[in-house]
Amino acid sequence: MQSSTDVHDVERCRFVAEGLSDVGYRVPEPSVSRQGNSWRVSPRPLALSGEQVAWLYALGPKLHAFNVASNELYLESVAGRQPPWIARYLDQGKPGDLIRHSLTRHVRSACPTVIRPDVIPTPDGMLITELDAVPGGMGVIARSAERYNALGHALIGDDVTVPGAFAAMIRAQSRDGSTPRLAIVVSDESAAYRPEMAWLAERLCGFGIDAHAVTPGDLSFCDDGVRLKGSRDDANVNVVYRFFELFDLPNIPSADKLMLLNAATRVAVVPPLRPVFEEKMWFALFRHPLLTTYWRKALGADTCAFLQACIPPTWILDPEPIPPSATIPGLLAGGTAVNSWTHLENLGRSQRHFVIKPSGFSERAWGSRGVVVGHDISTPDWNAALRQAVLDFGHTPHVLQEFRSGRQFEGHFFDVASGSTRTIPCRVRLCPYYFVIGQQVKLASVMATMCPLDKKKIHGMPDAIIVPCNVDGKAVQ
Repeated sequence: MQSSTDVHDVERCRFVAEGLSDVGYRVPEPSVSRQGNSWRVSPRPLALSGEQVAWLYALGPKLHAFNVASNELYLESVAGRQPPWIARYLDQGKPGDLIRHSLTRHVRSACPTVIRPDVIPTPDGMLITELDAVPGGMGVIARSAERYNALGHALIGDDVTVPGAFAAMIRAQSRDGSTPRLAIVVSDESAAYRPEMAWLAERLCGFGIDAHAVTPGDLSFCDDGVRLKGSRDDANVNVVYRFFELFDLPNIPSADKLMLLNAATRVAVVPPLRPVFEEKMWFALFRHPLLTTYWRKALGADTCAFLQACIPPTWILDPEPIPPSATIPGLLAGGTAVNSWTHLENLGRSQRHFVIKPSGFSERAWGSRGVVVGHDISTPDWNAALRQAVLDFGHTPHVLQEFRSGRQFEGHFFDVASGSTRTIPCRVRLCPYYFVIGQQVKLASVMATMCPLDKKKIHGMPDAIIVPCNVDGKAVQ
């Protein structure tokens, strides 16, 4: 680790940190290991190459097309025109009333309008490890972008801000063309994100959206719509942005009424109340050899090839046995074909470069809570995690994904203890924020989470550096 006492870099970091306090940021305390809303601040954005940036711009429309094609595959499976096991996988462990709601006339075609993939730059190119349909960090990246823009940095984005793109997306959800009255509903499970969502609501008001960040208990339901408790008027909310995963729906008061009003088009709900889009197993289905023809026809050869290059091999940990003459497509254990998950047990550390994670509909399926990195734990712990994941299939399906190491970047950050800036080698997760506005897919910003090399799971933590991205050579000092 290298240190520097560059006064200008220190002042830049302090300027950024002061602004981030608006979205709940707290400066990391050296003596405290676990701190919510704390990370390291950098004096400058992460510079990406022109080729990487072009790839990120190309990715958004392809992911939207992937979501649309995924939805069509699911609906075709429900209708019996595609193999029924597809819908069975995706509906596994979900409550029947939620599934039925997701298939109602005005809801069944709805796809995510905010798309945030987790992208890992590797030595062999970009890799997408998963898609997040209810992404956090929008307020953080938006406020960060404001502060770095004020320092003269030209950031990546479609000449739109996150609040501007969010506002345009919400405006497109208002079915009657009226001015949106928006409730951003943040659950108790997601309470750590309330400061940034409250800040975002304030910014949305500047774009002509009557926006309010509220708790689930702040909503009042009546026969003709949703209202805000304590509001000075009795106008209905016509768009609800849900900042909670669907596993958390039982903790949302009057969730059944919200579903009824949504199905009756009294209120639009974004992201849609459709658990099918909160499943990580879509990458396994994309890689399934029996579905190759469908994906090629639905997406086209070029988009299929693009996604094949960046979606890692992924498998659903289904305990159903297969015949001795069959093998699990594409899965090797120590160079040998596999026809049972037990063949993955007792592998050497160098042979288990795999990740296990809950596919969705679980409190452990977000925020890296349920992620197990095979070569980062002992053999007994790996065996136990693998067995448990298979046992949980009936209520919480898990996926197995090939692990590929990210390439190294140089991370710069302000060290609170020494009062100076430091440089460390990092691995990076890029999170581009795409907004679907009508027929367009806009890239509003790209967040980089940079973690020290000893961290196998790259996510927000006090040791991480979190910054927006710009194009290499476009930073203004």
